[in-house]
Amino acid sequence: MTGMFTLVSLLTFAQKATDDLSGKWKTEEGQIILISKTGDVFNGVSENEKGTVLKDVKFTGGKWKGIIQKPNGNAKADCEIVLDGKNLRIVAKKSFFTKKMVWTKS
Repeated sequence: MTGMFTLVSLLTFAQKATDDLSGKWKTEEGQIILISKTGDVFNGVSENEKGTVLKDVKFTGGKWKGIIQKPNGNAKADCEIVLDGKNLRIVAKKSFFTKKMVWTKS
């Protein structure tokens, strides 16, 4: 039974290079991030604070990977993103620190 649950979970969150991350996403703090595709990468800009939040997000090694940063560019971290229906599940990692976020399609 546990094996079946694991298989279903993996299939549910399986990512594809054809996934479309484009659109407006609402962060847990209420900011609106506009994600658009340029070439083979996605970038996200904060509508509220007028700055880049996601940079160079691309599909590599079976995962969406890129850089997440504060709109002013002061704090940056590597991130992995999972498209889960109308949610983006983001895990940001820098050194020993990890932060998990969920953004909702708006």
